[in-house]
Amino acid sequence: MKMNMKKFKHCTEIKHSNILTEHIEGVKELYRIFHKFVKDSLDFNNRLKNYSLDILFFTECFNNNCNDKEILILLNDLLEESKENHRLAKELEERLFIDEEVGEEDGGSMKELK
Repeated sequence: MKMNMKKFKHCTEIKHSNILTEHIEGVKELYRIFHKFVKDSLDFNNRLKNYSLDILFFTECFNNNCNDKEILILLNDLLEESKENHRLAKELEERLFIDEEVGEEDGGSMKELK
């Protein structure tokens, strides 16, 4: 009987070890995804910070009575930046609320916040 118990214990320890290994790998993958998201969020934050400086520069030019052609050039540049910022913001939001593996909404990593 003791021999059977030892064999059973050994088998369950191996299975338990495999389960732990799978969980560790899962946590590592979640860490990688989270790390990339944080990096992309910080990059986007820097982009918005630079965009706000561009807006401030534009308002100074506008207040200093720059000619219409210069203002139009600045506005077109700001419009392009604004469109790109909007696209990146939507992409970050989708990564939070849409499960990338299945493409389903409400399956992303932050579904509880919605």
